[in-house]
Amino acid sequence: MAPIVSWSEVVAVGAQLAAVDPLLQNAILLYVNNDFNVEVWGGEDSETLYLGRLFLAAHLGSVPRSGISGTTGAVTSETIGPISRSFAMSSSSGQLSTTPYGAEYQALLDTLGLGVVLI
Repeated sequence: MAPIVSWSEVVAVGAQLAAVDPLLQNAILLYVNNDFNVEVWGGEDSETLYLGRLFLAAHLGSVPRSGISGTTGAVTSETIGPISRSFAMSSSSGQLSTTPYGAEYQALLDTLGLGVVLI
């Protein structure tokens, strides 16, 4: 059986990911745990497969989503009381380089000679 990633393992690489909506967590985990080509990633028990799943899950959990106001981009600052939030402007919020986890995932892809292929 290929190494399955749990959300607690994702949170271990980025504590802020504990705040990701549980429905989104489940969707991300279903995607990363079922849609990887296991053979391309080194087989069922490959550490590379596990790390690929882990970093992609963390990346997908970190990618900013459009809110009601349509804001996207990385959060650059937050304040709890009296609530405020600032976002970086990003023209390419879906790229792997937009999060440190996506960059790690891209590095794994590069070691496998896969370029920008996601799965």
